[in-house]
Amino acid sequence: MSRRTIVAIGLGLIGLALAWHNRFIQDDAFISFQYARQLAEGQGLTWFGTRVEGYSNFAWVLWIAAGIKAGIDPIVWAHVGSLTCFIALIFAFWRLSGRVFDTLWPRAVAGLLLVTNFTVSAYATGGLETMLQTALLCVATWQLYELRAGAPHTAVRLVGVSVALAVAVLAHPDSALPAAIIGTWSLVELRRRRAGYGACLAGLGPFVLLIGAWVAWKVAYYGDVLPNTYYAKVGFGWPALANGGLYLVRFATAYLIWPFLLGGAFACFVRRCPVRRDMGPILFLLASWCAYVIAVGGDFMEFRFLVPVTPHLFLLLVYLIEKPCRTVAPIAPPAVLAASCVVLTAASYWHATHFTDITPDRTLDSIPQLSTFYTLCPDGDWGRLGRALRRDLGDADVTIACTGVGAIPYYSRLKTVDLLGLNDSDVARHGWRAHPDYRRPGHQVFATLQQLRDKRVHLVVGYPPLVPPGELKRAGARQWAAQFVRQIVHPDDKWSGRATVVAMPLDERHAHLMWYLTPHPRIDQLIASGRWDSLSVFVTPP
Repeated sequence: MSRRTIVAIGLGLIGLALAWHNRFIQDDAFISFQYARQLAEGQGLTWFGTRVEGYSNFAWVLWIAAGIKAGIDPIVWAHVGSLTCFIALIFAFWRLSGRVFDTLWPRAVAGLLLVTNFTVSAYATGGLETMLQTALLCVATWQLYELRAGAPHTAVRLVGVSVALAVAVLAHPDSALPAAIIGTWSLVELRRRRAGYGACLAGLGPFVLLIGAWVAWKVAYYGDVLPNTYYAKVGFGWPALANGGLYLVRFATAYLIWPFLLGGAFACFVRRCPVRRDMGPILFLLASWCAYVIAVGGDFMEFRFLVPVTPHLFLLLVYLIEKPCRTVAPIAPPAVLAASCVVLTAASYWHATHFTDITPDRTLDSIPQLSTFYTLCPDGDWGRLGRALRRDLGDADVTIACTGVGAIPYYSRLKTVDLLGLNDSDVARHGWRAHPDYRRPGHQVFATLQQLRDKRVHLVVGYPPLVPPGELKRAGARQWAAQFVRQIVHPDDKWSGRATVVAMPLDERHAHLMWYLTPHPRIDQLIASGRWDSLSVFVTPP
């Protein structure tokens, strides 16, 4: 085997080892699992029978549904799909780097930075479509650079790129931005090479057909082009712009990206090493994606929005480090690249081991917090709360309301109202809008108390607090129980009145606190039998 093959295999093995070590699952993944299970069981892509597009990863939901239909646990199936995509990403990145760099050292360093980056490694699993989207965009970029390098523009290659870009958009709609950039650049390259209209049609036709059919189906099935999550999550304006900018700054600081980007750009300027035109697509794609992230206000999941363009970022980063070194001495590029690699991988390790909580402004959550459902599932048992509800309520026609509408609805199988509106078009469009000072990304809408009553919600779970068994019977319980209810009601709602708080036993040490909003015979029976504790409290306006 050649040295290049050995390095490529080594990068793949390192990447897989780290990805498996950092593997996790998060609550939002179970939203996709719920839609996939509904589809697999013949109820369509619905939220407990209601047609609402509360997901934004159509292709990934289809993948999970195929696994469920085959009898495979969705967590296992999600890991299989994500890790397979991660392998494809490493392969495509290695081939792409061969078109950007003409020596082995920068290719090896760029690959090592990619596979050792903690955020990339963690989101090689996670249960969401992130790695599928990242791999497809990297494959499409690689094929664009193959065309620019003079590779034959065969029908198979062009159709493949077109399908890859279409599936990337089906995996997540924001892929439309890089897809437009890569697709347009590819068509320009074809015209520059005087390719016929047949080649252009092969490159454009599959994308238009797939996306066109998908959009037409969405309009017919859901009545809208945009997913419901758009109306619930996105809030434009200065607060969102500030949040998006902070999101980028935090990423660049956590991984020490900005000193190397600025230092490399300055060194290129001083050494008069102009950036090659070959870097144009990568630069434009990165700039456009950063502008998009700023516009939508970033995300609360640890740098997940930036994973799809991290391959392009590390190519640019290594290019800016290596390029000016060539004018110094032959030994300079490998030495500087090696030193830079040590510093950047150390920064990744430091970030992975030290960012384990939520930022003080509550706008960014760490992987450890996401992977434990904010410490509620420290042992990885995501079905604990949902199974307890299923155990006590069975098939009773009970409706619950949650903020985390992933694992609890999935395992309980109880009809669920999304307090944040992602899976409820009424809440997304008519719920309380967050105050401009409330900057948490993706949590900009809240269900009103009237909406919960109109939907006949029986149990309001909110963020599920755990208390010791019998806690509602102890002295002083009324005060904190009333505060628990008050926290669920939106601050703009001046409601006051009587409320019933119940505690469902989980095990010998924990009970699950809920607000009993609408009477139901089964819940009344549980309270009367003494299995569930209850307490009537008076809630005052904030």
